[in-house]
Amino acid sequence: MGRVIGITEVFRNRNFLKLWIGQIVSALGDRFNQMALLGLMIKKGGNVGQELSKITFWSILPFFVFSLFSGVLSDRWSRKRILIGSDIARIFLVCSMPWVIRDPACVAPAYPVIFAIGIFTCLFSPAKFSIIPNLVENRHLLIANSLIASSALLSVLAGTALGGIIFDSMGFQASLYLNAATYLFSACALWKLTVNEKKRPAGRAWPLFLRISRRV
Repeated sequence: MGRVIGITEVFRNRNFLKLWIGQIVSALGDRFNQMALLGLMIKKGGNVGQELSKITFWSILPFFVFSLFSGVLSDRWSRKRILIGSDIARIFLVCSMPWVIRDPACVAPAYPVIFAIGIFTCLFSPAKFSIIPNLVENRHLLIANSLIASSALLSVLAGTALGGIIFDSMGFQASLYLNAATYLFSACALWKLTVNEKKRPAGRAWPLFLRISRRV
């Protein structure tokens, strides 16, 4: 009963509600471009298994390369700006895919774009969790984090299913532009957040990266 009351109180927090809805829509869109690329390969008779493994590789690689950096950046810079900036960057990257892929049977030219999208997704994830303490009371932190994490997983599953349906009904380009629209919705929701972020020592980016790289 106490947990139900806690969840109700968290959802009454308009700032958290904006973050929660925005990240659900954004997580749904994350899968739209991958399902569109996969659907394009199947439709055009490309090597689906090989291309799927490559798409997955280039999507996941940024998390192995930049996860340490993204966590530190979310501690040093404005989390709200990181979140909005990541969404805006992904809008332009996703919209560039139809222009990058000239041969529908070969999505290789899109690998750098997929990698870049992964970088900004990697920046988005830690900032999303790091901003929660600025939005909710300490007694609601556990519930708020659980809601964000569980809804993100459900959105991935739902986005995978919806991505296939959208590709079948609307086509490749429309799927990508709808993906961009989810990022735009998320950016708008995040822009409306009222966040009191403490000023952090800015430091210089290059010395910061050097210190992190020595620990790797």
